[in-house]
Amino acid sequence: MGASGYKHLNEQERERLAVGLGRGESLRSIGRALQRPACTLGRELRRNGRRGGYMGCVADGLAKARASTPRRTRKLAPRLDNWLRMAVLAKLRRRWSPQQI
Repeated sequence: MGASGYKHLNEQERERLAVGLGRGESLRSIGRALQRPACTLGRELRRNGRRGGYMGCVADGLAKARASTPRRTRKLAPRLDNWLRMAVLAKLRRRWSPQQI
C-alpha cells in the first residue's frame, strides 16, 4: 500500500490495538492480526497515545476531533490580519501583479 492508499485505523482496530498492548503483544503481532504494518500502529500510538497508556476509545475520540479541524488556516482569512487582506485585495482590483504587491 502506497502513501495514497493509507487508511487511518477505525474504532475496532484501535480497541484491538489497546487490548493487544495490554496483553504485552508486540506491534508486529498486533499488526499481523489486523493486517496492518507495524509502522502504522506505531504512528497511531504517537498520535493518540497518552502517558497513562493507550486506550482505544480515547484514541478514537482524539482522532475524530483532529479530523474535524482544518489542517491550516486560509491565507489572508478575514479574521486574520484584516488590514493586510484589504490592502492586497485593493491592489489586486487595480490589477497589480503579486510581484508588485
